[in-house]
Amino acid sequence: MLTYFPHLQQFVAVALIAFLAVMVANVADCVDAMMTARAAGKPIESAKLRHALWKLCKEWVLLIVVFLIDLLMAFCWTTLPFITVVCASAMIAVEVLSMVEHARLRKDKITKLPSQLKDLVEYLGEDDVKEMLRQFAKRKLNIE
Repeated sequence: MLTYFPHLQQFVAVALIAFLAVMVANVADCVDAMMTARAAGKPIESAKLRHALWKLCKEWVLLIVVFLIDLLMAFCWTTLPFITVVCASAMIAVEVLSMVEHARLRKDKITKLPSQLKDLVEYLGEDDVKEMLRQFAKRKLNIE
């Protein structure tokens, strides 16, 4: 086997690094999503965690298919799993973009607004809050 494919160890090592990098990016995105939910005062939902694991499974299946294509190409002319690395890089980029969105949500204070409005309504009473909002709207719209 090594006579036909002398760079087998290097080929497999690069592919394993790509697989592990995708897994680390997926787990980091999942942890980041939990931190964002906690910062926004939202409960952490197990359905979203299962979705993250399902997404990782789909990504790995795609990487396995791409790796098999790379393996066929390796017998012809390539020495590294280039397509696997490109696909893994694209998957990692998607996870990084998701983490950037989470950072924006954490930075934005509006995500806490619904829970704070609920606390305000509970403290002041529903009628008082409605009247305050009516007065505010009248002032902003110049309605007498």
